[in-house]
Amino acid sequence: MSHHPPETAAEPIEYCGVWIGAGELAEVDGGRTALAVRREDLDSARLCRGWQAERPWVLLGFGAILLALGLIPVPCVVLWLIHGGGISSTLPLLLIWLPFGGWALYRAASRGFYLAIRCHEGSRKLAFSRRADRANIEAFLKEAERRFGYAFQSDL
Repeated sequence: MSHHPPETAAEPIEYCGVWIGAGELAEVDGGRTALAVRREDLDSARLCRGWQAERPWVLLGFGAILLALGLIPVPCVVLWLIHGGGISSTLPLLLIWLPFGGWALYRAASRGFYLAIRCHEGSRKLAFSRRADRANIEAFLKEAERRFGYAFQSDL
């Protein structure tokens, strides 16, 4: 993957949720690492634009199931609010799945820029946040190439 050795032991750099250092690349979210790939496991990295979820169809199915679970009690709760009477105390607890299902569907449908990583164990995606733009991503990747010796390709 490297086309020349890194200049120095430079500090890692980060842009819109993607962190690159001498020893690894990572997707960070709110200061915590969501996904990391060690440099020695890296075969190639390509800048792409499209579905950012690694497995969008799996996430879409999972989100739909969670959303459906969360929607089960809605008619019962509405009828209970209108007509009164009794309601199972556990039925409204299913409502907790609504935000998780919504989040999963949103992530499955998210499109944007990402690094398609090919590594020994398979392929991964490091997603840039929605506010990322192509020119700044390309400048960020050029800086990572200069500092750390990575070789990034592009499908754009």
